[in-house]
Amino acid sequence: MTPCLISCFVTMLPVLFPQLHAELVKREKSNLQGTWVFHSAIQNGSSTGASWPRGDKRIPTWVFSGDFVTWDLTLIDGTSAYGIDLTRTPKQLDLIPDHPDTDRGSPFQAKPIYSKLIYSLDGDELKIAWNSQVEWRIPSHTFLENDGGAMFEQIRAKDFRGQSGSGDIVWVLKRVKK
Repeated sequence: MTPCLISCFVTMLPVLFPQLHAELVKREKSNLQGTWVFHSAIQNGSSTGASWPRGDKRIPTWVFSGDFVTWDLTLIDGTSAYGIDLTRTPKQLDLIPDHPDTDRGSPFQAKPIYSKLIYSLDGDELKIAWNSQVEWRIPSHTFLENDGGAMFEQIRAKDFRGQSGSGDIVWVLKRVKK
């Protein structure tokens, strides 16, 4: 199959085979389960290497449990429902605020931020990327039926390069072995 045909098939998967798509999402979420710790980052074209750039003693962690992810980023922490979109390249990961009128430690006091990320999972390495820019809008997600109205929404990163001037931030997380 040509790459175009494969891409078309994957994009149409939720429509043509909803049960298969649901099973693939379930399997992918199962692969994400567990605790992940910060390993390195790329921002403005520079890599931090294997050190947390702020010099804090606590290392940022993400814990995926069921349909929720809890994060401790040393400066802010919280828990959100999350959704994934396997039909996009790169794969998309959206963090949905638990309540539209609750501030989750963001500098935008009126509304929480609907976080739009991309991710790549390779064994015990999870790359996530997001853009530091936000805009005020009604979220365009499809897996939540009632989002409670408009809120701040991150602009989604396009790739994992973290180029200078892009606003993209890329983190590499490592799975904590049990």
